[in-house]
Amino acid sequence: MPSPHARPAAAATTTRLRAAAPQPTGPDTSLAGILASGFRASLTEKLRREPRQARAIQTLEALLAAAEHLFRRNGLAGLTVEAIAAEAQVATPAVYRYFETVEALLWVGVRLMQIRMAMRLVWRMSQQHFADVAALAHYTADELLRDFNQSLDGLPDDWQALYKNHHEINYVGLNNLAEATIAAAFRNGLCGRDVPPLGVTIALASMVSAFKLLRRQDPYLVEHAAARQTIVDSYVVELGARLAVPPGSTATTKGLGCA
Repeated sequence: MPSPHARPAAAATTTRLRAAAPQPTGPDTSLAGILASGFRASLTEKLRREPRQARAIQTLEALLAAAEHLFRRNGLAGLTVEAIAAEAQVATPAVYRYFETVEALLWVGVRLMQIRMAMRLVWRMSQQHFADVAALAHYTADELLRDFNQSLDGLPDDWQALYKNHHEINYVGLNNLAEATIAAAFRNGLCGRDVPPLGVTIALASMVSAFKLLRRQDPYLVEHAAARQTIVDSYVVELGARLAVPPGSTATTKGLGCA
């Protein structure tokens, strides 16, 4: 007669499998993963239609990959709808199904790079501990700047120019990053639960705009310690204010140079 305390074999197996399940090592930055995430609207705003079936997503991926390959190989000169379709091994109308122009296709390609960087940053932020608002602000600023610079390192001049010209301030992406910032602050006891994301989004947009302006004017200026420190210091103060931490509390004063 089996013991009344014995666990059924199926249940024990299920428990072992659940315990052995691998932990995620990062976000799903595939095109399908992005379309299923909060970044979907940021990517699809320049598409004529949004792919919903797996085959349509594969076609869109093929078009974007073909355009990048051709651009890296030949620059803008040979980048035509016909050439992109041939490289992707699809019919020419498939390009027009998703894009009105080659320019729109390039815009989506650059936006895809932006979104992947933002998704990876949001995930990394969720894995960190922050002692104070200043640590959170510095981490975000350093990671944003590092990702942006790494996205340009080693690229041909034509590709860098394209990326800079199409690297618009991405409101949806920054809003998602703002929500992740608030979640990290709340998780570390640096703010209350109901902080509106708009103010943090604006603070992030100001910082990103400043970095982008410096990069466009002089690539070396953005690496200048004093220039970077000025931008980050402004973001630290702005973030502390936007998180609406009560004046004089530990979360406000720690790391902010307050008395």
